[in-house]
Parts: sequence; C-alpha cells; structure tokens
Amino acid sequence: MEQSSLAPDQRPTPKGTSGSAIAALVLGVLALASSFIPIVNNLSFVFAIVGIILAIVGLVGIGKGKKTGKGLAVAALIVSIIAIVVVLATQSLYSAAIDKAMERTQVENTAEQASTPSSATESGTAEKADDSNKTKYQVSIDSSEVTQDYSGKNAIVVTYTWKNMTDDSTSFSGNVIPRAFQNGVQLDRAVVRDLDGSKALSQVKPGSEVTVKQAYQLTDASEVTVEVSPLISFNKDKDILVTKKFSVE
Repeated sequence: MEQSSLAPDQRPTPKGTSGSAIAALVLGVLALASSFIPIVNNLSFVFAIVGIILAIVGLVGIGKGKKTGKGLAVAALIVSIIAIVVVLATQSLYSAAIDKAMERTQVENTAEQASTPSSATESGTAEKADDSNKTKYQVSIDSSEVTQDYSGKNAIVVTYTWKNMTDDSTSFSGNVIPRAFQNGVQLDRAVVRDLDGSKALSQVKPGSEVTVKQAYQLTDASEVTVEVSPLISFNKDKDILVTKKFSVE
C-alpha cells in the first residue's frame, strides 16, 4: 500500500467557515425579523448596516482563500439590504399605527380619572377633575413648518409646548393626543429627517415643560387644522383642549 508522500506538517490545513460571514448572517436575520416592530426597527437598521460591513469583510477574506462560506456572506448581504429597505419603507406606517394604538389605549381605573374637562381656553389650558384629585392639561400649539418627508413628499411639522401640571413625572404622549386635519380628514404621521420624535415620550417632572415636534403628511395645499385632545376622553372631537389653523401655501 502506498503512503502519502506529504509529511504531516505539509498537508493542506482544512479551511474554516468565515466568522464574519456567520456573524453578518445572524445580524441580517435579526434585523429583518425585527424590522416590522415599531421603535425596535431603529436598532434593526443599525444591525443591518453592521451586517453589510461584516458580509463585505467576509467576502474579502473568502476571496483571498483564507476561509470558506461565500454563500453565507452573500446571503447575509442580501438579507441586510432587504432589512434596510423594509425599515425605511415602513417608518411612516409605524407612526400612524402608534397614533391609532394610543387612541385605543385602555387605562386602568378609568372611572377615577375620566371626568369631563372644561372647554378649551385661548391659552390652550383646560382642566379635568373628580372627587379625589385634579389633573390639569396645559398645552399650546406654537408654530408650523412645511418641509418634506424621507420619501420627498410634502409634510408639515407642528411644534407644541406642554407643561406637566400633575403631581408625578409623565410625558406629552401619556396625557394628550395631537391630530392634524386637511379637508376634514385626519392626516397620517410623517417621517422627517433630523426630527427628534422622542420628546413626546420623554418623562417630564411636575411643573416642567417640554417642546414637542410632530410631522404629518400633507395631501394638498389646503389649510391644516391642528387639535389637541386629552388621552383619556370619551369623545376627543368634543373634548378639545386647543386648536389652531395653519396655511401651507
């Protein structure tokens, strides 16, 4: 029987699978799987970017013959790119879904908190009280700016100022719901670059105030009516705290 003429230290060493390709595929799959989840999909975008970088690094190493796993690297690259496209394409849908979900939120102990607020005043301040406590809303609609969303469509950015008149730390979104209308139809939320939407969810100490900016997709050049209603209300169309109209021409 013939024996191999190669010495043990001269035999080719088996190539291992590229770790960068494996890591890229894992990140790409995680990004794609979570790209449909509101807020979380911001992190999905980061995962996808890192996945693309690792996939490219893996392909370079595989091309030099150092590792195997070209199929994994290519799959990771494709999945990561798809995840980015899904995140960008669905941001506006997520914003609209959040608004609708907030309107349907059921709050415990509604009977203790759901007394009718007074009519809106010129300063945008209204009050809602029951036998055990008083909860005041102080909110104003300050200004608007016409711009474009991430897809190039016209949008309006409305600036609100809200002051926490409760005894506990709470947020703008936890107390009021702002809505914008054109021709009597509610506008969908828009995704605008460099717009910090986290202020609406920021916790505010009692007696402090916060400035919130929110964007809405414009349907035409007609006048926009902006309204702010309490989060806890049986009829948000009647229990309006403050309203203001803006021209978009």
